[in-house]
Amino acid sequence: MSRTRSGQPAYAAIPHVDLMPRVETERRSRAALWRIWGWVIVGALAIVVILAALMFWLRWAAEQQLAAEQVRTQALISELASLSDVSAALAAQAELESFAAEAGSAAPTWSATLAAVSAVLPAGVALSGFDLNVGGIATTTPEESAGVDGTLTLQSPTPVDIAPAIRAIRALPGVIAADGREVTSTVSEPVVVEGEEAVPAGRLYAYELTITFDQTVYAGSEG
Repeated sequence: MSRTRSGQPAYAAIPHVDLMPRVETERRSRAALWRIWGWVIVGALAIVVILAALMFWLRWAAEQQLAAEQVRTQALISELASLSDVSAALAAQAELESFAAEAGSAAPTWSATLAAVSAVLPAGVALSGFDLNVGGIATTTPEESAGVDGTLTLQSPTPVDIAPAIRAIRALPGVIAADGREVTSTVSEPVVVEGEEAVPAGRLYAYELTITFDQTVYAGSEG
């Protein structure tokens, strides 16, 4: 094998000559460039696909969250509606209780009031009927506010001077006014009770009085 002076093989000193045609070299360069652009396009398309998939997933997740929130909102609306019904029922109950309390406070003590009237009537005169109307709701000044008004009917078997009875009724606690209205007389039918002496027919005298009580006769004003 031949060697050069430097000790290297003789063929190493032979210059390398590229015998590939220029056209082939350019074709290969263009092919390499196309491959590079192809990969760039593929990468870009892959990025677009990934971004589109990500956007689709985000939209789907947002729609799912929106649907869940809408279901929750409907549930809250239903709960609020039920609470509204409960609130309305409680308000109605409170109103009824308030009305009942007011009505109870405006309920007159009938027995005590009528017993007081009967107690001052003269002998032979009895309280035979009444037509009384309850006034307004109890106030903070019951002595100054009208509570019950209407008429009382007194009855006696003989004529009596009713004026003293009217004055006695006016003097009763809780009475604002009392006045005579009319006097009538009727003939009673005979009463026959088996085994007893018959009560003969007689004449009865009725005295109608107008009367007004203050609110101290209300049950709620006692004590």
